[in-house]
Amino acid sequence: GHSIGTVIAPRLASVNRVAGVVVLESVGRDWPEYEIRNLRRDLELDGEPAPAVDEALIEKAQCMDRLLFEQQPEAAIERSIPSCRLHNGIYPVTTAYVQQLAHLNIIEPWTRLAVPVLVVYGTSDFETELADHERIVAVVNASHAQAATLAVLPGMSHRLGLAPSSKAAETDDERGTVEPYDAQLSNIVIAWLRSVSRTGNVTP
Repeated sequence: GHSIGTVIAPRLASVNRVAGVVVLESVGRDWPEYEIRNLRRDLELDGEPAPAVDEALIEKAQCMDRLLFEQQPEAAIERSIPSCRLHNGIYPVTTAYVQQLAHLNIIEPWTRLAVPVLVVYGTSDFETELADHERIVAVVNASHAQAATLAVLPGMSHRLGLAPSSKAAETDDERGTVEPYDAQLSNIVIAWLRSVSRTGNVTP
């Protein structure tokens, strides 16, 4: 997924010679907090009552602590807390990978980037939130003034397609519906590349 993949973008960029970084539908905080916030957003999109949402978050925190930090076997966790069956096994990568991810200071590598950064967020994303993208831009610019730019694309979903809302995008994802690609993303990236090339910050 974009969320997991873009976590490593600033780390790779900081140890390899790159002219600039484009990051989209990303995470700008520690992974456990992202998962909690993401679950809240998901449950609220589904219309769950507020008490049920908060109860699920409490359970989720316990499941994550045992799985990601204590590194207990999933079967043992689920015997102890049956609701963890809903919260474990949700990753598109191995559990070992996410256990490593949970220990990373995700925002820190952004402070070391001294190249132009384009941060893109689509308003129909149901997996990430605007606040994380704003935070990445703020952190980059605090270290390297005006290096980062935020582009907010109306109607773009997490899969880079077009959807009228985050709820609609979530429904499309659950049904396996292929959304039409949001061509405004390509336009924004191309315009950014041309802009930073003219300033001499990016080699074409």
